[in-house]
Amino acid sequence: MNAANDLVERNWDRGLISTSENTTSTSYTDLTTTGPTVSSLSSTSNVIVVVTATTNNSGGSNNYMSFAISGDATLAADDSRALLVSSTSIQASSAVFTVTGVTGSCTYTAKYRVSGGTGTWSNRYIVVVPF
Repeated sequence: MNAANDLVERNWDRGLISTSENTTSTSYTDLTTTGPTVSSLSSTSNVIVVVTATTNNSGGSNNYMSFAISGDATLAADDSRALLVSSTSIQASSAVFTVTGVTGSCTYTAKYRVSGGTGTWSNRYIVVVPF
């Protein structure tokens, strides 16, 4: 057993989809290729989730990249846990989130929406680190 302040190795999982895909959905949805998706087993109740992508929007509206959790814990994609980019120019961006109350075997799946226009994403990553 490790004490609260011990340094211990943490295993992390990641998923990548490099294909460029788009949506006009104003509700969270999958792109043509679902994900990326990561399955992770956590004996702790906290995880760090990192989402990153190259993205732009044809109308300069907001692009959102969030994530949903399914399995032993569930959580819907939500704007409060989303990478937000507003640009007609291609932007490489990342966002980091701490999620509490997540134990057991869970699947983390990236989800996407726009506030208007057509949002395009490529080089999409999701990284999950239990801590």
